[in-house]
Amino acid sequence: MDKDTLFFNFQRLYKKKVPVIPKVTIDLEQNYLMDKNYSLTPDSITVMGPKMEIDTLTGITTQTLMLPHTTNDISKKLKLNLPANLKNTKYSDHNVTLSAKIFKFSEKVFKVPVEVVNVPEGVGIRTFPEIVSVLCRGRLSSIKELSVTDFVVTADYSNLRDKNENVLDLKLTKKPDSVNVVQLRENKVEFILKRQ
Repeated sequence: MDKDTLFFNFQRLYKKKVPVIPKVTIDLEQNYLMDKNYSLTPDSITVMGPKMEIDTLTGITTQTLMLPHTTNDISKKLKLNLPANLKNTKYSDHNVTLSAKIFKFSEKVFKVPVEVVNVPEGVGIRTFPEIVSVLCRGRLSSIKELSVTDFVVTADYSNLRDKNENVLDLKLTKKPDSVNVVQLRENKVEFILKRQ
């Protein structure tokens, strides 16, 4: 050796967990739905390095992925965009797996009666219409098991700001978890009051 002394630059290392931020666009083919949302495994990674480096990280993005006209389940490995300028930082993972369940949906419309709540004592109320449509989309097996009693549509009289108005907003206050899309076809109903 031509030198009898070696110099090392030591730095204290810190650990930090940061979320993985997906840059993913999934366009489903007509009549197809995604079961819940897609998932990333892992959804966060551990970074280890000098404090001044890892403090700049709030998340790590994936590579950009676009999936048009999707009809099948998804399982894809995505590279992470690891910052090249953080020379002394290490990462627990360099890839994540994107997963999603895709299925062809069925739909059905249920006719559900409107329930008016918080009506003053001694007053009757009648809505027009008295029955509204609720659209459901989901797996055929889940749709088959549903009945009208799985839904409750309410109109809250106490939310009426102007007592001269005769329109109430509708709200879906009970719906099944087994279907992916549940939506009211009507948002408002008219009503008349009847003294009892």
